[in-house]
Formats: sequence, structure tokens, C-alpha cells
Amino acid sequence: MDEPLIPQWIVTVHEYDDAVSRLQQEYNFISRFLSAQDAQEPPLLYLWYCIQVDSEREAQYWQEVRRKVQSVVSQTFAGVQLRVLVVPYISTSLEDLTAAFAPYIHKISVIHPLDRLGQVVGTGDPAVAHAFFIEAIKQWEDRYVSLYPDDFAYTAVDTPALFVEKSWHSVFRQLVLNYDYRDALQALNERIRLQGEEEELTLVKHALKMLVDRLNFAFRQASVHLKPLEAIPHPLIAQTKEILNRLLLAEGNRDGDLERIAELYRHLDLYLEMDQLHSFFIRFYRAREAVLQFIYRYGGDAVREAPTSPHVIHQLIEQIEEDYAKEELYRYVAAYFYAKSKNVTDTLQLRNVSIVGHGRRGFRDKSVWEKYTGYGGHPMYKSKLKFERDSALVLRDLGTDSDEHFSEWNQWILTQVSKGVHKYEQEAAAANSGTDTTRADLDPW
Repeated sequence: MDEPLIPQWIVTVHEYDDAVSRLQQEYNFISRFLSAQDAQEPPLLYLWYCIQVDSEREAQYWQEVRRKVQSVVSQTFAGVQLRVLVVPYISTSLEDLTAAFAPYIHKISVIHPLDRLGQVVGTGDPAVAHAFFIEAIKQWEDRYVSLYPDDFAYTAVDTPALFVEKSWHSVFRQLVLNYDYRDALQALNERIRLQGEEEELTLVKHALKMLVDRLNFAFRQASVHLKPLEAIPHPLIAQTKEILNRLLLAEGNRDGDLERIAELYRHLDLYLEMDQLHSFFIRFYRAREAVLQFIYRYGGDAVREAPTSPHVIHQLIEQIEEDYAKEELYRYVAAYFYAKSKNVTDTLQLRNVSIVGHGRRGFRDKSVWEKYTGYGGHPMYKSKLKFERDSALVLRDLGTDSDEHFSEWNQWILTQVSKGVHKYEQEAAAANSGTDTTRADLDPW
């Protein structure tokens, strides 16, 4: 196979370990490994920073960890395209670890749809590395490669697809990882109809309904569907309740307006990952408009009523420009210059003349990212990475942070369903052994 090979290096740490010293310990090993690659440009490597914690943590905690690790990596590994993925976990059970890896491995497979993806054998603790192997080979199939390092060389071994699953569970997992919550809900309802309703599946059903509502901006209904989950002591559920409460605040409330911008960027993140450009364009247009209105309303000392008509967007930009010049506005300058930039304007012009906007033209993925980056030579993943970084800077300038909220929900859902699968398999095994016949007539998952 001639496709590029992208290594995946696993580092396993505990939350109390010193990130700087831990990464410096890996530096020599990674440097030797990268020197073995015959590349004309700086090689790309994914560093999986797998951190074991004693209890669940808030999303803000992981944002700080990601920033710290990326900062250390940027300083330590100069000249290397090294992307960091922070994967937290509590339990070292196989089902919990594979559920923790699943959303991230899926994201890599979407970013690099044709490339071979190689796990560097010998990196990470054995239990973590084994779980990565199980999940990666399920999703990457014949693109999975085992990389065996040896000083300044390595051996790449292609691996056949050992896990070609056709079960309900594998189909459901793929729907969730693709953020196809509506079809996942239909599949779950069918499973419940055949198998009966159990606690884990009922909880997942409420979660899927909540996520479907959020993607449709039905935040009040989403809050209703979250209610049955609120008794569960989990930071993700508590955080989601807070998010939905802010999303339900009236327009003109600063916290509510900022959360609605953050929610648009959450949508953008998943549609970007899945290459659903029609949905991406709709959200991107709304996000830019919402950012400009937020700047106009809250960028000075006095809170002002912002115009909401889409036909006055250019007048709004001109008015903001004048107000900055007169120092009536002085906050969110970085977000403003991004929102009015030529790259953003040109990208959204493609939307305006397409069927998504006011015209009838089509558009190609390549043309969208050429407009956004201003350069046609970038690989797709680099263009998307630029958008992700730009979005994070805009949100930080406005006073909030980007997050992986929907991916975290995917992980929670897959963990719950895995528990249901495990319970069902135990009951089926007991039925087959003759100790319990109450569910022997049901099909296996």
C-alpha cells in the first residue's frame, strides 16, 4: 500500500504525575522513532496522552490539561507535526477503555480517511495499549498497522481486519460515533422492543432524545429529556444541565447569548468532523452573525440592543468598525477581526450563492477550504485543524472555551450500552447452561 503512514504513540500517566517530566522521558524514544521516517516534510504523529483519574472531572479540567500538554509538546518537539489527544479514564476494564477510545479513534479515521494508521507497539501500559488495539482495528480495519520500533528503524506490519462485526451493537456504535443520534434512537427502540427495557438502555434512550433535540435547537425539550438522567452523579450530566439552563435564558442575557454561540460551535465541530458541509454552512453563517451581535451588544461599557435582521450584517460590521474607532467598543477585538476577515467572508460567499443560501450553485469540499485558508495546497486535515484553532481563539476571546461535549456524550452512551451488552451476554450464558431460562429465546447482540 502506498498511502501515507501516520503513527499513533501512547503515553500512559496518572493525574498526579508531572506532565513535563513524563513527556520529557518520552522525548528520546519519540525522536529516535521519528528520525527513522523517510519524510520530505516534518512528520505527523498523534500523541495519545492517556491519563488515569480517581474520579470524574469537569470538562474545564480537561481543557486545562489539553492546553498544558500541547504547550509542553510544542516546546519540546520543535519541527514535528505532533497532535495531542487527551483520553481520560478511571477503570482499566476492557469495555470501559474501548468506550473511552472510541470517539477519538473515530475522529482520526474521519480526518484521515485513506491513510494507514499505525499503533507504535510497546508504548503505553499493556491494558491501555490492548484496548486501543481492539478499538482501532475495529474502526480502521485493514488500514490498521502495527509499528515495531528498533532504535533508529521500525518495522510496519499490516494487519488483516479481524473484527468484521455485523451485530446490532456494532451498527449502533457506528451510528453514535457518526453523531447520527436519530437513527441510533430508532435502532435502540427496535432493540428494546425485541429485548425489553433495561435500566442502561432506558438511560441511553433519554440521552439520545436530548441530543436529537439539541441538534434541532429544541433546547426546552432537550431539558425535559435530560430530567431522568439528573439523579446520576456524573459531571457530564451536571454540566449539560447547566448548559441547557443557559441556553434557555432569554436573548439579551449575556450568559445565554454566549452559550448559544458556544453551542453553535459544538455543532460546527461535529459537522466538520463528518464532512457534512451543508449543515456546517448553516451553523457557520449563524455563528458569525451571533458573534458580531455579541460584540456589538457587550463590547463596550453599556449593553446595547443588537439588530437581528440578516440583511443588516454589513451595516453592523461598519457600525462596529466605527465604534471601535471611537472607543465606544474595546472588547473582543480578535473575535471581530476574525468574523470580518476576508477568508471567512469568502467562505460564506460560497454558501450565499449555493442552494444552502440564496442561489443554486453547488460547492466542493476543496473549494470551501481553499477559500477559508486562502491556499489550495493544504491537506484537508490541516485546513480543518486551522478552523478548529481559529474557533477556539474566538471563543476564548469572547470569554468561554471550546470543548468536546458531544464526543463526551458519545463515550457515555457507548459505556452504558456496553454494560447492557455485558449483562445480556451473562444472562444468555446462564440460560444456555441451564441455570436461567427466562431469556433464552432472545437473539444475541
